[in-house]
Amino acid sequence: MQISSLEALKTIIKPTHKSYVEVGVSRAKNLVAVANTFDNLDILYGIDPYKPYIDRMVGLSEVGEKLIITIKNEALININNCKNKHKIKLIIDTSENIVNQFEDNSLDVVFIDTVVDEEEYKNQIVTWFKKVKRKGVLCGHDWHIKKVKDITLELLKNLGEDHRHRGYTNKWQESNGIIWYITKL
Repeated sequence: MQISSLEALKTIIKPTHKSYVEVGVSRAKNLVAVANTFDNLDILYGIDPYKPYIDRMVGLSEVGEKLIITIKNEALININNCKNKHKIKLIIDTSENIVNQFEDNSLDVVFIDTVVDEEEYKNQIVTWFKKVKRKGVLCGHDWHIKKVKDITLELLKNLGEDHRHRGYTNKWQESNGIIWYITKL
């Protein structure tokens, strides 16, 4: 059975969670769905640079300037039409430039949905994991991509003993990916 990212996140986001960060917003469909579903979330940050790129993890797919402008405009419209738009803060910048604006151990949920190249992806996991608070969750998309799965498993094993691993099954699938997650102890 295939379900959406939102359905998977319903099993991950707890009523006690108050903050959510989505790294890689694209059209903001997932961000808006989360904002509309989880009334317990006080603030949702969406981070995306909206710059052209080549996705090297999926097979050199190119997203050019014209498409990026369209995607960004769709995101702005989707957020504007969100019933909880007052809770959403869209940050148009790279994750690398933004991550240190958040204190370590301060965020409840971080959802990584940006996979461009291996080094960037590794840095995303390591740097955002530090920002997740105790009993918070680091999760991500694209588990179906072998490179993503291999890198994620390797990094999770090396992050230390202050967390437990979860989500290493195909339990949460959707048409274009699988969600993985870990809970920080």
